[in-house]
Amino acid sequence: SVEYRAAFPEQYRLYQSADLICTLTLLDCKINSNINLTKSELNFFGSKRKLKKNFLKFINKLKF
Repeated sequence: SVEYRAAFPEQYRLYQSADLICTLTLLDCKINSNINLTKSELNFFGSKRKLKKNFLKFINKLKF
């Protein structure tokens, strides 16, 4: 059975951090699989190069 608890991002920083890491991991998988980023992803992060340089580089350092 699945347990659902309402979590409001403005109240839980850990929830926001986990969401950001999951989103960046998904984008990293898309880039490694040669799947094009969506228009909204490119608008938010700028370009694939900026995404790798500014975000994914730091997330990949956290992997263990």
